[in-house]
Amino acid sequence: MSLFFMLALAGATYYLISVAIKNHKYKKLNPIDVVSLTNDNSSMRNICGVLLFLMLTLSGLALGSLFRENRFFSLESLKIALTLFFFIVLYIPLSAKTKVSNIGIYRNSTVISWSDIDKIELPTDNRIEKFKIKVTYKSKYTKHNVIELLCKRNKEYDDFLLLVEKYSKVKIGNKKKQRKEVKK
Repeated sequence: MSLFFMLALAGATYYLISVAIKNHKYKKLNPIDVVSLTNDNSSMRNICGVLLFLMLTLSGLALGSLFRENRFFSLESLKIALTLFFFIVLYIPLSAKTKVSNIGIYRNSTVISWSDIDKIELPTDNRIEKFKIKVTYKSKYTKHNVIELLCKRNKEYDDFLLLVEKYSKVKIGNKKKQRKEVKK
């Protein structure tokens, strides 16, 4: 059990350091015109919130029982406290909102620059209130990755479209238009 705990602790530490470095690099690029997509990644934020609540509750119960047994300053309580601390710190980057700026799309501590984006697909039906925008981009490891950004038709969506038109060299369109262009 202690080997598993040490490996988990090492993995969490590595993840936290890499997220901090990526976040620092993003802030160093001086993003302007930042738009936060509040609906994107909301399921991840909700799941993390529920897990954080369960973790706080269970850790509180475990620490309370250790306190009643006068073993509050034992190795077990240190493991519980460290696990709780790392879970709270890991919650912060996982619950961050997707940001779109002059640099590109910043999602889950990953920057997708405008030069790496190949294609942006918008929905065809304008009556849909909540929809997914598909973004195809190149990364270091694969030629084509696809992410789906969940969005609502509001000021946030309009600001997103303005940023795409301003900084991206990619034509935005929908699936039907792109299929017609390919057939011609």
